Amino acid sequence: GDPRDNYKRNRKLAYSAVGTPDYVAPEVQGKSTIFNKCSGLEEIVDWWSMGVILYEMLVGYPPFVSEESSVTWHKIQNWRKHLVIPK
Repeated sequence: GDPRDNYKRNRKLAYSAVGTPDYVAPEVQGKSTIFNKCSGLEEIVDWWSMGVILYEMLVGYPPFVSEESSVTWHKIQNWRKHLVIPK
């Protein structure tokens, strides 16, 4: 049979964070949320990243882009204040 049939890993949760700050969901970032290694992160953080990628494809740059990664992190944490959708 297919070796993939024996590979039954639960793919609903992630237990680590990877990626550039421009695409990382606020839930993955440190201070305002708690990352619990026991419960992991749900796939909703992937939808956030997908939205950022779609924004970049339509507008030409990520929605929270900055020269400094710390500023990017701040903008993502306060996304309601910093998200601007051009006309």
